[in-house]
Amino acid sequence: MVLPVNRTVLLTHLEIAERYVDKGAQHIGRLKEIIDVLARGGADTTAPKDLLRQVETAQERYVSHRDWLLQELKNSTCDRLPAPLYLSPR
Repeated sequence: MVLPVNRTVLLTHLEIAERYVDKGAQHIGRLKEIIDVLARGGADTTAPKDLLRQVETAQERYVSHRDWLLQELKNSTCDRLPAPLYLSPR
């Protein structure tokens, strides 16, 4: 069962998702720099490249989730739907 979530909750989740996407991009950039340095030094880059692929896969999920949240906000017609009980302030 999917319960309606209010716009405030979606915006909060979007803010978190944006941070994950930004941090993920930073991590990917840094990993690429490290791999370049290792490769120039003649080191084996197999493990770092595997890690990079894993981080890139996670990043794709973060971006997808962020985009889904944006679409939900765009399609939202009811700003005052009640949040699920477990998300309601006490």
